[in-house]
Amino acid sequence: LYRFCHSLQGHRDTAFSGFTVEVDESPAWSHDGRTIAFHRRIPSAAGPAGVFLTTPYGGEPRFLAPGSFFFPNYLTFSPDDRFLAGVDGYQLWICEVATGQVSRPMYTGEGMFMPDWSPDGKRIVYSRLPLPNNLDSGGVHIFDLESGADQALKFDGRIVYTEGDQPLWTRDGNWIACTESYGTDPERFSLIK
Repeated sequence: LYRFCHSLQGHRDTAFSGFTVEVDESPAWSHDGRTIAFHRRIPSAAGPAGVFLTTPYGGEPRFLAPGSFFFPNYLTFSPDDRFLAGVDGYQLWICEVATGQVSRPMYTGEGMFMPDWSPDGKRIVYSRLPLPNNLDSGGVHIFDLESGADQALKFDGRIVYTEGDQPLWTRDGNWIACTESYGTDPERFSLIK
């Protein structure tokens, strides 16, 4: 991947007061293996900051949708490769791959990160941070794209939390895998039906 990124993007680390920044981040492969999406943090000869598409064989990337230095990130293709989901300003961001049209189908004051599509493409699982005054606002959530309903995953009556690890659907769509963490308890791998 490192060599691919260098040859693909003419990659350069950019110095900012003594540290370097990756110019391109958040790569995502399409399910058919023909396309790679990525977030470019700064404007380049290929276009403004935002999301680009390319092939595994290199070549000039194609600009898809605008972004900023930090967003959109956590990119992931829908099962049919027609859409990309990601996070923009800690909110759900969905982009149609053919047109670059962007939608933001939900809003949460807690923010969200690390989305993953269900195998049928109808739901997205994601994590969100709890508010200090409302711990039940965080945890692993499922957003239903058809109904707009959003619900927290619970086990034994308590919300499932994960910090820093992406919750993922199993290929059959029956389970969500994540690393659970509660306060100072040790992390544990969990499957939630």
